[in-house]
Amino acid sequence: MNKEIEIDLYHATNLECFNDILENGIKIYDFKRPLVCSGRANNKKKPGSLGYGFYCFSDKDFCENYAKSKIENNYKILYCKAKTSKKNILDLTDEIQLGYYNKFLKKYVTTSAYKIMSKIIKNDGYQSSLDGALLEIYLDVLKKNKNIIHCIIAMTVSQINNIKKSTVANGIEYCIKEKGIINIKEENYEN
Repeated sequence: MNKEIEIDLYHATNLECFNDILENGIKIYDFKRPLVCSGRANNKKKPGSLGYGFYCFSDKDFCENYAKSKIENNYKILYCKAKTSKKNILDLTDEIQLGYYNKFLKKYVTTSAYKIMSKIIKNDGYQSSLDGALLEIYLDVLKKNKNIIHCIIAMTVSQINNIKKSTVANGIEYCIKEKGIINIKEENYEN
């Protein structure tokens, strides 16, 4: 069954980015696989843990705690709605979908492309950029099989509330890959 769903989401950002989103809309960078795999930089920024996209949380309290921990002063929270079909969601909280992704990873990490890419892009610090790049490559594979992904859903381990270096998932994160599915409903969610 290909049911359309609507998800309430919250996006925390600083004042400058908030104003840019309202003026110019959200930005989603394209992942240019051949350039990354050959060792050349291709974008202004590295991919996030779930690849390139517009990152949101479904829990507004969690989003606000994230903003307080990461942005501190002058943060803004956008309230959005995402509307897409279930077939266009890669839900990594679903064991079956996660299993397919893990099978892809098991094969891909043996390739020369992975060896080159993993020297350039790392999982360190604030973002797990190598994980994000691997997800982007997996999305390319899905796309070749006529499965277009608009949104990735995954558990997140966000360092908030003064808890340092926890590895226990504490929220659900959404990475919107197709800006046509997102609609900003409230431009100035009160914080």
